Order: sequence, then C-alpha cells, then structure tokens
Amino acid sequence: MKKFCESDGFKDPLLTNFPHDDTREIECVFVLQDWWNSGQNREQKSAREEGEEWLACKPEERHPRSKINPGDATLYWLERSGLVSNYRKGKVLIMNAVPGLRPGKSSCGILSDDIHKLAFRYWADILSHIGLATKSPPLKVYLCGAWSGKPHKVELAQLITGKEIPGDCLLNKWLCWAGIKNDPKLFNFSNLVFIHLYHPAAPMWHRSKKHIKTLFHEHKVAHV
Repeated sequence: MKKFCESDGFKDPLLTNFPHDDTREIECVFVLQDWWNSGQNREQKSAREEGEEWLACKPEERHPRSKINPGDATLYWLERSGLVSNYRKGKVLIMNAVPGLRPGKSSCGILSDDIHKLAFRYWADILSHIGLATKSPPLKVYLCGAWSGKPHKVELAQLITGKEIPGDCLLNKWLCWAGIKNDPKLFNFSNLVFIHLYHPAAPMWHRSKKHIKTLFHEHKVAHV
C-alpha cells in the first residue's frame, strides 16, 4: 500500500494512516470521492497531521449538527456505522477516488468529469492491486456518492439497489467513459464486485440501511 500513499507530492491521509501494508487482510473497500483533501488546502496542514487528527478524534461525541464544536459529517457516520474501528484494524479500507487538493475554496460537491477521468487510473490501480492479493474473492467494493454514477449517466438513486456489479463489467464502463483503451495489463477487476451507496455525509445514507446491515452481518462489524 505504501507505493499508493503519495501522488505527485500529495499524501492521502486515508492511505497513509492505514495500519497494514498487507492488503490480503482487507475484507471490503469503501471508496469516497476526495474526503478531507480540501482540509489540507484550507488549513495548510500536512497529510500526516490531518490523518493523525482523524485517527485521534472521537466523532461519536461530535455530532455534525451540534451548535458547539460540530463534528465532520462523513467521519461521524462512518464511525457510527462501525467502519472506522475496522479501518483501524486493517479490515476495512476507506480510500479516496481522487488524490490531490480540491480546486477553489469549496469543500464539497462533485468534481468535474475531466478530473474523474484522470483519477480513475489512480483508484483502479489500487483496487487492481488489492483484488489480486485478496484471500477470498470476490472482494466487495462500495462506491459512495453521486460521483460514482458518472459513467452510467443516470441518477445515483437508480444505482442504489444493493445489486453486485461484476468487476469486469464496471471496469469496461469506466474505461469507455474515460476514453482509455482496455488493456488487461493495466487493470484487473476480476476478483472484485461493486455496490453503489450514498455518501456517508448525505441525508440519504440511511436509505442504504438494508445493504449496510448485510455488510455488517457478513463481516461481523459492530453496528451502533
């Protein structure tokens, strides 16, 4: 995993602070768009400092709607869903699809098609590496947020079905959309299956509750 932690001088705090370099122990993957990346730009802190703060804070005590010292909505609901504790154990990988600093001052919103087409090579490379190393294929990958529906050209709500999408099918869809020639030597999603979910910070996160419960049951993740 270490080789993926830095991209053109940018260190992703989620990958940098993942506790294990051995990806064979990963049981499932959650892919966000570019969470926390804007914080590095806004506060001028290093990825290491951001990651350490993220690992140290107790989001369950900092509700995002609190009038006093509100917490981060994404982190709060990831924690409440039992995912952060399993991230710390090296069982669940939480990662970003887009490395680098968010352009402008906005800290939220879907990034442009051009950015996502370039970023696809980045996260596809990571998932190919993890998929080939997994002990028990197929490995489930949860794509969280409306950005993941770009190649499908439909609303995310139409993709939130809990249905597993074969890795090769999703790979071909993204390659075609990004204008990348399908070369088996580049990426390999054969050991992966994909499921679309709402972003943890979105009000619709709970609409995926039945799919999340299935995940908790399969991986014995404590649900709060």
